[in-house]
Amino acid sequence: MDSNLQIIRSLESFLDQAATQKSKYCTRLEDFSRTRVLDFKKVCYFILNLSKRSLSLELNDFFEALYPEGRVPSKSAFSQARYKTLPVLFQDWNTYLLQQIQGYGLFSGNWLGFRLIGVDGTTAKLPDTACIHAEFGATTNQYGESRYGLARVVCIYDVLNRFCLSSAIRAFSSSETDILRDLMGSLPENSLSIYDRGFAGFSLAYHLHLEGKDFVIRCRTNLNSMVKSFVKSSKMSRVVDWPANDRAISKLEESGIHIDRKAYVRVRLVKVILDTGEVEVLISSLIEKEKYPTIAFKSLYFQRWGVEVFFDLLKNIIQLECFTGHKPQAVYQEFYAMTLLANIHTLLRQGCQQELWEANKKRKYEHQINNNIMTGLVKYCIIDLIRNATVSQWLTLMQKILRHTEPVRPNRKNPRPKAKRMRGKYKTYTNYRRAV
Repeated sequence: MDSNLQIIRSLESFLDQAATQKSKYCTRLEDFSRTRVLDFKKVCYFILNLSKRSLSLELNDFFEALYPEGRVPSKSAFSQARYKTLPVLFQDWNTYLLQQIQGYGLFSGNWLGFRLIGVDGTTAKLPDTACIHAEFGATTNQYGESRYGLARVVCIYDVLNRFCLSSAIRAFSSSETDILRDLMGSLPENSLSIYDRGFAGFSLAYHLHLEGKDFVIRCRTNLNSMVKSFVKSSKMSRVVDWPANDRAISKLEESGIHIDRKAYVRVRLVKVILDTGEVEVLISSLIEKEKYPTIAFKSLYFQRWGVEVFFDLLKNIIQLECFTGHKPQAVYQEFYAMTLLANIHTLLRQGCQQELWEANKKRKYEHQINNNIMTGLVKYCIIDLIRNATVSQWLTLMQKILRHTEPVRPNRKNPRPKAKRMRGKYKTYTNYRRAV
């Protein structure tokens, strides 16, 4: 608990240092040079504070709660101030947070000594403006008319420790594999990354092989002749040499990697039988059968679900797609700020974990923290914790969060709600009651 609080407190020191590095984090060197209500730190805190309602209401509540001594700035003043701040600030702020977490030894969860990393992509709906369409792309109807902006998102997520290690939002036309290539440097040492079928291909396997990173990739049963032959066989596991093909060679050369046409990657093919009887195939660098038994791969692959849960948190709880700005810079700001916020939420959940484990020993069903309610409870508390939290404030907040837990009932499934169309002038999301 103490270490989690210390880490959150340390986030302000990064912001203090960032305020002196205008060439890196501000649009111009002269930005934030005059004394104004909206200084550098307040702008950053406000963007981080999950502004999802009317901007005027959010500004009013934010300043009344955290800066009651000053006047409330206008929407126009904030809009001008936010574009003085570069999105890279929130990326570096998140990197700083992860470094602190590493320093306190909180990346403790592992699988046979590996850090388990879930890698996946999704899309994000963006505001319907011309500059957004030019930067990211847009969906169109049958008449070629744009409906809303759309972006591609890829995240690298530590599924056992529940932290997002790296993320990127790019144009919708970008492929997930291309985006991943730019993020690959954030894969930790001694990590095992897990991928869905969308990433299956020789180029990714070869790239990971060059980087010395282990992997598990789900693939289609008809991916290539190598996989087809394995599916038809009676074997549950087989070590093979995966040869390069022309398409993979071209893709690798585009990224600056030149390989021989006879190059290959030694991999292990593993069959996984689902509860429905359906056969899935995994491609892995873990070729030692004695050390990594075939039976372990089914549960190993499903660890990847953690990144799907993270996307659910981003999109349905933190409401990533409710952007307050209408320019690309605002989209980048809020996306990376929400990633940072999700990691701070994980620290808060960890602060409650020991007490939750003790309480679960006395319950029929294991309980978990309700992320939706927690998000509402800590909306303004997070900024206050960063600025000047005391131990008593921390403990009070933990108790509030622990009062709102929900039972985890095994084998209970609810049907997925049908998406409801957004109608009218204003876009509303009606499938779920929000806490913020």
